[in-house]
Amino acid sequence: MEMQAAAREERLIAALTRKTQPSTGNRPGVNNGDANGDDGNDNGGGGRGGNKAKLEVKKPDRLQDDATYKSFKRWRLSWNNWATVTKLEKDYSREDQVATLRSYLSVDFITRLTYAIGVPEDTELTLQEVLEKITNYFRAQENFVVSRRKLVTRKQAESEKFDDFLVDLLEKADDAEIDDMRPEDWKTTLIVCGIRDRKTRKELLAKKPALNLQATIELCRENESGEKDADDLEKPARGINAIRGRGRGRGGYGGGQGRGGARNRSSSRSRRICYGCGGSFPHDAKFTCNPSSHAQTLCRLCTD
Repeated sequence: MEMQAAAREERLIAALTRKTQPSTGNRPGVNNGDANGDDGNDNGGGGRGGNKAKLEVKKPDRLQDDATYKSFKRWRLSWNNWATVTKLEKDYSREDQVATLRSYLSVDFITRLTYAIGVPEDTELTLQEVLEKITNYFRAQENFVVSRRKLVTRKQAESEKFDDFLVDLLEKADDAEIDDMRPEDWKTTLIVCGIRDRKTRKELLAKKPALNLQATIELCRENESGEKDADDLEKPARGINAIRGRGRGRGGYGGGQGRGGARNRSSSRSRRICYGCGGSFPHDAKFTCNPSSHAQTLCRLCTD
C-alpha cells in the first residue's frame, strides 16, 4: 500500500513538473513572443515563436518535523508559489492535491500530521483545509507575547545600519502578527514587558498559547497575593525565635548565660567563704589573704 502511494506521488510530481513548461498554444493575456525575445506572433508553435523556454520553478523543500510557526509560514509561501505555477488546485483532484502535499512533508512530520494534527491518510479534507489545520496547530504552539516583547524592545545597535535594523524590525513585526493585534493584545504585551516580578514574567512567557488580557491580570494578582501571604506566614515564626533569643540573652531558660550562672551557684555552694574577710572558711589564723589584693587582713569575725 505504501509503495503504491509512493509511486502515485512520484507520478504526480512528474506531471506537475511538466506543468512548468507552457503549452505552444495561445494563452489569453500573455505575450509569448516578448517572453522569448521574438515579435510576439505565436501561431501554435510555428514561425519565430515556435521554440518555448521552459519555465523554471523552484520546488518547496520538505517540511521537517522540527519546524516552527515562523519557518512554516515561510515554507507555505514557497508552497503557494509552486502550487500556483503548476496549477495544482485547478487541474488535479482533491485526492491528488492532498497526496502531493504529503510528498513534500518529511516522514516524521507525516506521522505528526496523522496523530497530533488529526489528518489521517484517508482524510476527506481539501488541500486548503489540511493546510489550515497545520497552520492552527503551529499557532497553538506559539506564544505571541514572546515575539511581541522582542518587537517592542528592539533597538537599533550603535554600529547597525538603518536598513538592517528596519528589515529585522519589520520581520519581528510580521512574526508578532501586529496587523491582527487588538487593543487587549497590546495591553497584555505591555503588562508582560513592564511587570517587576521576573518569576511571574517567566511564567507568562511560558504559556502556550499566550494568556488573554484578563487571564494575565489574574495571574499577576494571584502571584503578588501569594508572595504577600508567604511573607505574612514567616513573620510569626521570626517573632517566636526573637523571643527565645532574648530569653537566652538574659540568662533565662536554656541560655548559655543561664547555664553559666547555675555553674557559678554550684561552685559557690561547694566552696565555703568567710563573710568577715572574704577568704576561705574555716581558716585557723586571724589574718588571712584577701582574694582581691592578696594582702594580709584581719578577719573581723575571728577577732570578736
